[in-house]
Amino acid sequence: MQNGRFVLRGRYGPDVAKVNLSKSGVSVSSKVGLGTINWLRPGASSAKFAGVQFRGQKAAAANGIYLALMGLASLTRGFFRLAAWGIRLMASALQWAVGRWQQARQARERIEVDTGTAAAAGEAVLGAYSIVPSAEPVRDLFAALVYLTAVMGRGDRALDAAVADAHVPDNPFTAVLVADVNAAGRVLEHALADRPAAEDPAAILGVIHHLAGAFAERVDEATRTEAVFAIDDAGLALGPRTILQDALLDRLIESLGVELQLIGERE
Repeated sequence: MQNGRFVLRGRYGPDVAKVNLSKSGVSVSSKVGLGTINWLRPGASSAKFAGVQFRGQKAAAANGIYLALMGLASLTRGFFRLAAWGIRLMASALQWAVGRWQQARQARERIEVDTGTAAAAGEAVLGAYSIVPSAEPVRDLFAALVYLTAVMGRGDRALDAAVADAHVPDNPFTAVLVADVNAAGRVLEHALADRPAAEDPAAILGVIHHLAGAFAERVDEATRTEAVFAIDDAGLALGPRTILQDALLDRLIESLGVELQLIGERE
């Protein structure tokens, strides 16, 4: 109340946009890092830098420069955040695309032979040479499975004793296992000579199907699982898996009745 009249003066509102009511009129000011900038009356701005107080147009200019620098810094941070987000998005998209490409390539390269076709082909091969899997000792069945997967699956004709000994040094059973594997291999090479895997993969897949089935009937589940890992390790010791080895391992796992997924290199 002034001279009998109601007078409204003062500063109202938050620092970001404070309304100033005074005798000279209304203005809007904002508090910034260096002081206060008055948007409607720049001459009423104030700033303090290095202990020195500024007022008027110089203060408005200083505050303007400060705001410009802060805006540039915020814009730069935003740009880098956007760039980082874009890079992450591109990396995720690339990873997804590579994964889909690998799946498509593996699907094209995978040997597709249904169980019925493989079983019939394997039975024909074994029957032609009077091989009865259920009558074979477990030791010979395991040796045959190793040869089919680790050796024949790579296109080799014998298991090199030196390579086996290098991966299992000082093991007195290595030489015996190598001898068993190669003995089984000579029989299998003879039986499959007329049906090479490159031309007729159903034959070798069928043979491993019947041999693995006979092996599974004679051992427990834990032994079957250990056998799969041992056979896969033997194959990887000789080099990355081939497409045929992948198919043989899939058939082996299915015929043994174990549930697991093998992960490893493939050439």
